[in-house]
Amino acid sequence: MHVIFGFTITEWGTIVAIAGVIISALNKILKDNVKTPLENVKAEISILKDSEAEKHEKINERVSKVEGRVDVLESRKVN
Repeated sequence: MHVIFGFTITEWGTIVAIAGVIISALNKILKDNVKTPLENVKAEISILKDSEAEKHEKINERVSKVEGRVDVLESRKVN
């Protein structure tokens, strides 16, 4: 019988199978506890970015209106 590092081929098969089960379980835990919440956070951040962009657009519109009014008043003062 062949022995590799003190284990037979059958024992190595068992070790590989157990390692596969452990890795699968750890991957599931990682997915449930890290990846899914991270995706939710990314979605929330994109929603917040969109709402902030809309706020800034509205503020820019208001600033443009005020600047226009200031220009009109300054031109009246000059005349």
